[in-house]
Amino acid sequence: MSSSACAIGGCRRREGIRMTQAVHLSLQNLIAAPWGPIEEENRQALGDGWELAETFVSLHAEAAMRISAAAGPTPSNSDQATILLACHGMNLFVATMGLIVRGLFDVSAHLMRGLMDTWSLLYACASRDELAARYLNATLKASEARQLLVDDLRSREQALGDDYESRLKDDADAANDLAHVKLLHGDKLVTVEEGRITPVAGGRIDRGEARTQSKPALETERWLLVSLKAFRKNALSEAWASRFDETTSRFVHHMRS
Repeated sequence: MSSSACAIGGCRRREGIRMTQAVHLSLQNLIAAPWGPIEEENRQALGDGWELAETFVSLHAEAAMRISAAAGPTPSNSDQATILLACHGMNLFVATMGLIVRGLFDVSAHLMRGLMDTWSLLYACASRDELAARYLNATLKASEARQLLVDDLRSREQALGDDYESRLKDDADAANDLAHVKLLHGDKLVTVEEGRITPVAGGRIDRGEARTQSKPALETERWLLVSLKAFRKNALSEAWASRFDETTSRFVHHMRS
């Protein structure tokens, strides 16, 4: 197969733009791109995953506000760190889902490590004030936070902790690969049509890639909400907990589909 010139805008510009030509683009329009056929088709590829993401974002925003209000004017180290990480986690999740439906798969891949680290740190900081103090002093590592979760699980059941440690290691290794620029990011730019390979800048339709990337993003976001429910239950309403619990069967079905 022969390689064609790089295209700007993917399916928005079917004819592509050769990089040797003068290209005039609006940075404002690229940053705040309108919802178009790329976004709509990638969104449809997610199926119930998109509705789950919307529900998670709504729950996330409500939780952050309730936890902040409950912390009051003199929040503990744990409260401060939890609120900061909850807000950062929400921004990361929204940005990741936005990049996925926009078809910027090479960029959304980089955020997977940040999502995983944020959830791990939130678990540690929401559960232990001394670790939150270390986070606020920039001395707590996400790897330590993940090990804490493994140890907590082992204290309940050795086999469960061992199994989860293996899974976390695999997930961390994969996320670490995605966090650093490698050829695999280039692969996510490529469109193959009629025997031609076209690297695309500016977003493209890929239903399979959209679904593949959305699942770990959804899983990490759900674990973040699980941590908020576990360690800030008193700040959250029963209605919030019920809404979150109602997503469980939908989430499991979606992840298995």
